Amino acid sequence: MPVPLHPGGVLFLHPLCKHASLENDSDVFRWSFDLRFNPENELRDAEAWAGMWSDTREHLARRSGLIAHRWSADAPLCS
Repeated sequence: MPVPLHPGGVLFLHPLCKHASLENDSDVFRWSFDLRFNPENELRDAEAWAGMWSDTREHLARRSGLIAHRWSADAPLCS
């Protein structure tokens, strides 16, 4: 069943749900995040998570040769 999404939209799926997407024929990168819950490693501190995300984003932005990451270190948004 097709599920159209607007830019910035979110779709949540059960891990056992078979899914796919059409080919990306745009000039922009299509982001996908795979978030999984592991109670043994649960991070409950939102500020700590945001700091880890920011640190990782900055690290990746400074690496060369990563064409998939279309941000610069000083970009206000991640995509």
